[in-house]
Amino acid sequence: MTDDTGRVLGDAEREILGAMLELPIRHGWRLRAEATRLRVRAVCGCGCPTVYFTAGPVAGTELVAEAEVAGTEGDVVLLFASEAGVDSLEYVWLGEIPPAGWPPAGSLVNLRVR
Repeated sequence: MTDDTGRVLGDAEREILGAMLELPIRHGWRLRAEATRLRVRAVCGCGCPTVYFTAGPVAGTELVAEAEVAGTEGDVVLLFASEAGVDSLEYVWLGEIPPAGWPPAGSLVNLRVR
């Protein structure tokens, strides 16, 4: 994880987060309200598009939603949150080279609550 400047979410990040928060997630109403003011605090150091919205580890963080990325070999997008709020949006890929950016939100399939 590398520190970021507290930047606003990019369009792709905002769209993917929005699609995942449409699921019937526990405390979803609170997480959706928080999403309008989220800022990226850190990014993954490997080069993938994973972003972190908290400055460091938060106790009780858990996987709340996931989606497959159509047209890939099994890539998934994971949404983590805690009682404190949205924690991270993570991209997990199966290829050798990390993806340079987020896929279009329309390519998310099999969205589900965890």
